[in-house]
Amino acid sequence: MPQERTKPMEKTAQFRPSDTELIMQLMKFVAGKCLPTEELIVFADVYSKEPWHLIGDISSKKTHYFLTQLKKKKPTDARFNRTTGNGTWTQQNKGKKILDEDESLIIGFKRSLSYKNKKDSSLNGCWLMMEYFLADSLLRELKSKDAKEFVICAIKKNPRSEIRGNSIATVVEYKRFIDRVVHLQTSPEEEQSTMILSNKSPVMLESTSSHVFSVEQLEPKDGMLVLAN
Repeated sequence: MPQERTKPMEKTAQFRPSDTELIMQLMKFVAGKCLPTEELIVFADVYSKEPWHLIGDISSKKTHYFLTQLKKKKPTDARFNRTTGNGTWTQQNKGKKILDEDESLIIGFKRSLSYKNKKDSSLNGCWLMMEYFLADSLLRELKSKDAKEFVICAIKKNPRSEIRGNSIATVVEYKRFIDRVVHLQTSPEEEQSTMILSNKSPVMLESTSSHVFSVEQLEPKDGMLVLAN
């Protein structure tokens, strides 16, 4: 699986979209449009990485936005799998509805999740997530079978978290060091990729660039989509 760019740009500090705006961005993406705010909403496999691998600056109090594809352990499973590394994102509520700009249509929902670590309970609740997804009625009109699998995740550090006298940043830096030396994991700064949506299904495209490419700029080669010459 191609690697991804997981570190949001610094412009995230000024990026404060409303719930409605996030749902509209997600709707444009699943409809095949390129995100105009690619530097602010980063494509990443959120549910395969620990939160400190997703966020570059652990000391940051910003909210970081990611667009990701939900996955199931088995195709026949009814629920999506939110296990990531040694932890998991646990759902805190069923979801709250999000209305359009005129407040006449339900266009999506948001649900709260909290991070829990199986091996280190001191990390439990240290990161919070709001997961945004499209309403079923809107999905039917979009006529995209893959659209339901895509969500926007807003992740931030829990300001109330304290880890036994150590800051979250200190604990996480130790874990990063162990991952780098023992498990040979790369840092977020070393990982880059771009995700695009083809006419049929999402496609991962390896690239040294952080730009989003349109489908028209690509051509099939060896079972992948690559930039046309």
